[in-house]
Amino acid sequence: MWAIRLRLQREKVNPRDDDERSDMQVVAELIGNALTRAAAALPEKVLTEAPVLENIGLWRPALTGVDMVLYANPIKRNRAWDAIHVHRPWIREGKKK
Repeated sequence: MWAIRLRLQREKVNPRDDDERSDMQVVAELIGNALTRAAAALPEKVLTEAPVLENIGLWRPALTGVDMVLYANPIKRNRAWDAIHVHRPWIREGKKK
């Protein structure tokens, strides 16, 4: 943070006349370029060994109250949806088919 603040101060004190960008834009571009170069220099091994959410203690919440058969099977889910739409007029009227 100090390095960024010092670079902003330098841009204010000694601006480039040929550059129409603001001080923030200049520094943001420098930081973005440095981060991009650092990320590109990482070996591919780092990507495969990166911790997944379960390894660092984060996980998806349980899907309580969800019919897992319908959740896992899009065909059955669509059939259930179609069945609801077929019976919807009778449901609205309070009648049974």
